[in-house]
Amino acid sequence: MVKWGMFDTGKDILSFENTYGFSKEELERRRQVMRDVCGQGETLPYFGIDEFKYAGNIYSSDDFGVLETEMVPTRLVVVGSSIRNWGDVGEFRDPSGFDRLWKTFQSMKEEGFKKGDPLWLYEMGGVYMINGGQRRTMSAKALEIEQVPAKVIHQYPTEMRLPSGKYWDRFMKMKAEGRWQGTEQFELDGDGNYRNGSAQVQRHEGVWIFAQNPEKVKGVYKAVGASGQTKLWI
Repeated sequence: MVKWGMFDTGKDILSFENTYGFSKEELERRRQVMRDVCGQGETLPYFGIDEFKYAGNIYSSDDFGVLETEMVPTRLVVVGSSIRNWGDVGEFRDPSGFDRLWKTFQSMKEEGFKKGDPLWLYEMGGVYMINGGQRRTMSAKALEIEQVPAKVIHQYPTEMRLPSGKYWDRFMKMKAEGRWQGTEQFELDGDGNYRNGSAQVQRHEGVWIFAQNPEKVKGVYKAVGASGQTKLWI
């Protein structure tokens, strides 16, 4: 089981006592819950769906409401828009956020994951990114629940549209290294400087090539055992 983040015992956690008037014993008990929920092992790099903002995608649906609920391996749900690691979630660094997380954890511990309340996820190449359900995902990981119900939009990147010469040069370098195959075109301005470019990708080593930080994202895929391939490449 991959652990997600380091527990921070800094002043934000200590402020719970002043805010709620917890006894010393109750404060320590809740701190232990936070340790369980966040994990105390390796901190993996953060990335969210915005990491792929330059990728052109084909969606299975653009409306979560029409999707069937799927059972998703919890270990493959890796990120959310505000998560840098599972021990440092902006919403939960204040006492009220922690209290909501604590209640979610305790409820799931007693009742299990409610199948009628699925997560909302994006999937790309075998990794699932959170659109809704951060507290439930953290709790499910801590309780080692193997699968969770979710509504999932599956994404299949086929194109890169790069507004920056820096990103373009790096993307072309990956092509020269044989990491993707396809065709590309670009435009220059009147001074001969890069204006914009796009690439149609027919084959690739993994969807992380579409990321703004390919090596960081590749590390997350490898850590959770996701191939980075999509149906278009099989």
